[in-house]
Formats: sequence, C-alpha cells, structure tokens
Amino acid sequence: MYDIDFSIAYWLSTYYHFVGVISLVMDMFSIYLIVFQSDKIDDFRYFLLNFQVACAFTDFHLTGLTQPVPLYPLLAGYVMGVGARFGVTTHFAMTGISFFFSYQIGAMIICFVRKHQSIAGTLKRYLIPKFLLFFMLLYFVTFVLSVPGILSTLNIPESQKLEFVKLVRPQAL
Repeated sequence: MYDIDFSIAYWLSTYYHFVGVISLVMDMFSIYLIVFQSDKIDDFRYFLLNFQVACAFTDFHLTGLTQPVPLYPLLAGYVMGVGARFGVTTHFAMTGISFFFSYQIGAMIICFVRKHQSIAGTLKRYLIPKFLLFFMLLYFVTFVLSVPGILSTLNIPESQKLEFVKLVRPQAL
C-alpha cells in the first residue's frame, strides 16, 4: 500500500548542513549590518535586529540542533541533529520549532507595524492608537507563549505511540 522508508536519511542531513551553514552566515552578516552599519535608520534597527536574531535562532534550531525527518504518510518522524545525541525528542523539536516560528512571525509583524507607524507619523494620518498597539503587543506575547505551551502538553508516552501505530497502520509496525 504505502512504501515508507525507515532508513536514516543521510542525504537530508547533508541538505540541512548545507542550508544551515548558508543561512547562519547570511544571518550573522545581516546582524553585523544592522548593529554596525545602520546608524541612519533610528530605532527601527532594533526591531530589525529582533527579527534577524529570531531568524538565526530558528535556522540554528531547525538545521543544526534538531534536523527533523518526517515519515510520510505516518504522522511521525525523528530527529537526527546534534540534539539527538543529547536525547532531544521529536516532540521537543516540534515544540521548539513552533516557538521559534511563532516568535519569528510575530517579530516580522512588529517590524511592519513599526514601519507603518513611522510612515503614518510622517503623513499625520492613519496612526494606530497607543492602546491598540498595547493590545497588539499583548497578543504577540500571548500567542508566542501559548502555541508552544499548548503543544508541549500534547506529549504521548512511547508505549501509547506503538499502540497507535498498531491500531492505525499495523503493516508499518
């Protein structure tokens, strides 16, 4: 029916290393430009720095620390990065990825809102009121903490995982 390959995906590890090195070099270069070469863009550079640091942490977690490998069509996978040598589970990897992705998206939205406020201030129109900005910030913090927080509670013991596979895909056992 389905042909699922359970062998270790060394080609994917090579891909993760290649993409990870390129991404981290570009992230570090971007951080260097923001910190040392962006004196003329006032305090917006700190918002950009926040976003770029979020990108760097996401890249490191995804391509260096965990390197998740999905086992399609099963709702399963394993990790094979450096973290796997220290006992990092797939559940921990996915919780970390959800945290970093939600933080990265939130940081990007904050950059857009800050740039919008700057342009609206110049035009003297379309400014977002301070109380709405406060609620946006509150929503950002709530979202970034609640999504991985809820996901972290969904861990299933190893014995139940095998029972689920037995029930749903006995041929894959």
